[in-house]
Amino acid sequence: MANPSAYERTGLIFTDLPESRPHLRTRAGAWVPVQWLEHGPTLVGGVVVEPVVTVAARVTVPASGRIVLIASAAPALSPGSGRGGGLPVPGVLDNGLLRVEAAPDGTISLRAPDGREIHGIGCGVPGPVEVDDVVRGTLVSATEIIGGGLTARVELRAGEPFARLEAGLLEGGQGARLAVIRDKASRFAVMPCPGDKSVFARLAREYRHDLLVMPRSERRGAPSQ
Repeated sequence: MANPSAYERTGLIFTDLPESRPHLRTRAGAWVPVQWLEHGPTLVGGVVVEPVVTVAARVTVPASGRIVLIASAAPALSPGSGRGGGLPVPGVLDNGLLRVEAAPDGTISLRAPDGREIHGIGCGVPGPVEVDDVVRGTLVSATEIIGGGLTARVELRAGEPFARLEAGLLEGGQGARLAVIRDKASRFAVMPCPGDKSVFARLAREYRHDLLVMPRSERRGAPSQ
């Protein structure tokens, strides 16, 4: 796994591991906090080889550096830093750095710990809507807002002060200014605008350039990369 930034970074990666070795450790033997997301078979030529589990892992990588992670059968330590991605009630995501709430009209609200709030952010899904908590955990949680044949996905990861949003469009919003970061795949990161422009610039770089991991697997229900 590689860090594309010129400074040390801690973030999440997503990968598939053999079901018999669903934990991760470094070469030095340190356990990496993981969250199991989904089980499924591995197919080679239409034949099931071994069941796998998709996991999220929170790792720290040196500046412009790499680390090697080893799949292990031994129990890993539970994530211990911060609240990270918990769901206090259905439709609400809260990782201690940002609280996101999905409303019945298809909009979302954001609140930062210092009290900055934005309400009524439209995600391009007409109300009334169904709110479905598709992922629950300490490292990553996600909610889908479904209505009118459209779906918007809101994802919150441990350690990130912004919400990751897959939606057709963004509109509205009342309260503090809304800061929006957009990537090449037309996905968004949204947050109440931070007062320090340099902080926003760093977050934008990190959002657009995630920690790199190979191989990478994208499975239905797993968080976006």
